[in-house]
Amino acid sequence: MGGAAVKARKAGTKSTLAGPDSPKAAPANPHPRNRLNDLTGSEWVHFLSSVEATAYPTTGPQSYGHNLRRVHPSPKPPQLMRRIVEFFTKRDEWVLDPFMGVGGTLLGCSLAGRNAVGVDLLPEYVETYYAVSAQEGLGRQSALVADARCLLTLPGVEGRTFDMVLTDPPYSDMLSRPQLGEKR
Repeated sequence: MGGAAVKARKAGTKSTLAGPDSPKAAPANPHPRNRLNDLTGSEWVHFLSSVEATAYPTTGPQSYGHNLRRVHPSPKPPQLMRRIVEFFTKRDEWVLDPFMGVGGTLLGCSLAGRNAVGVDLLPEYVETYYAVSAQEGLGRQSALVADARCLLTLPGVEGRTFDMVLTDPPYSDMLSRPQLGEKR
């Protein structure tokens, strides 16, 4: 199984940084001064002192729809996006991905119990995201086919305050090259 290993916790405690096969883990009891996320002090220290493994599976139940997401040249692992989102936001907060591709960030938000809006120019990528959400039984986030240069006028974005913007830059001519999104 790919993904990061999470250290064992004391019996009876809950973690928002649970493994990738436990979507929407119950929130922990964060320190009262923690306004960034839902992590406990020990989870915060673990996150900051850990190196994230990025060898996520491309087949099987932990691939989170890679069989469909592979149409994109660089599909982001929802498990990794979940970990990033959990560190920088609290449950039910809003995340924006203005260059969503096939929705790795949106899937990660669904796994983490966050709300998200994603934007992509290509309708086939947005359709792929919705197909993956259905295949994996994850809640659908708002995914828009639009130009991110018009971001502030888009429905679902206009007038909304986002707690985090998580994206990676567009790929330009890379999109025209055949890619499988897998190691060779």
